[in-house]
Formats: sequence, C-alpha cells, structure tokens
Amino acid sequence: ADIYQMLAYAQAYKAKRLVLLYPWLDELEKGVNRHWRVAGTERRLDVATVDVGEPRSIGCALREICGVG
Repeated sequence: ADIYQMLAYAQAYKAKRLVLLYPWLDELEKGVNRHWRVAGTERRLDVATVDVGEPRSIGCALREICGVG
C-alpha cells in the first residue's frame, strides 16, 4: 500500500525520485535497502531505513540517503 501511495504522489507532483523511509530493524541494513525503476518513467523508488534510536545521527543518515553533502 505504501508503494502505491508513493506512486500516486510522484504522479501528482512530477517527482523523479521517491524514498520510502522506515525505522531500522536488526534484520535490515541501515540506509537504502532496495532500488526500483518505475516502468515507462524516469522515476526511481528507494526503500531506506534509519536508526531512530540514534537521534543525533538521523540528519547524517538522511543526507546520505538523499545523496546530499
């Protein structure tokens, strides 16, 4: 359901990149876990996790996920 909602937002806002961001769990890697290309478009959908138990590192994790500085 989350993916369908993101695809609807992408269409409405003409977004080229989508990120579903979830809290990190032990069985998942931190950061981007999956990448998809949306068929017939230039859109990219990533699924990422961030450790919400480390509040001071959340900003750094989000910059890394977004590819900023």
